[in-house]
Amino acid sequence: MGKFQTISSKGIKHYTVFEKRSFRNILGLERELQTYNFIGEGGYVLSETYLDSPNNLLASAGIILCKVIVGNKAYFRVEREDFLFGKKLMDEKKVYVHPIKASDTVEDHSFFIKDGITSLFTTKFNIDFDNILKTVVPKIEVTTKVDVFKILSGTGFKGVMSFEEVKIRNNFTKRRAEVYLMTVEQASSMLTTEGFDNFIQKLEKYCKEITPTTDSSYQIAERLTK
Repeated sequence: MGKFQTISSKGIKHYTVFEKRSFRNILGLERELQTYNFIGEGGYVLSETYLDSPNNLLASAGIILCKVIVGNKAYFRVEREDFLFGKKLMDEKKVYVHPIKASDTVEDHSFFIKDGITSLFTTKFNIDFDNILKTVVPKIEVTTKVDVFKILSGTGFKGVMSFEEVKIRNNFTKRRAEVYLMTVEQASSMLTTEGFDNFIQKLEKYCKEITPTTDSSYQIAERLTK
């Protein structure tokens, strides 16, 4: 049985990174940032497979269906394409998450996925989801190697910085791409974003190898493999 989750953009910043060796340069900023320490926490591999019918019926309706595998967890995720709602970045958005086994297919869970789609949207769809979900195939496959670093500051700020090496394969266009990304996130226990905002201001001042982005991982993958 799936459930809805609310994802907030507050206290989170995403970047594209110039090249792989930029990660090493970012870690070297400890000397410039002075009061901040970066502590390695290990890493993991994230697999995301975006699914659609051969004629892109889900995408044309603003529906993003993704199978996610990370560690020993797997789930289907349903979300709305942000740009269809007038802006690319929202403070909060809801996604539908349905846990599965890694080997499970969309057809194994079509009832729950259909329920998630119809509950997530207020739009009345004239789409036969039962039949469409039987036809979906992997559209874009994204494999991300993530290295995680804890951010600690003498001022009390705590955060997490993730370096992401992303490999993309678009099965519809037959194109491949690689991109380097970084995410900085405030620790959930912090009540205000003041410490986070101060860290971001210093990071962007001293590091010219990163560019802020509001695009989702799906938007980045699709754009790079058109």
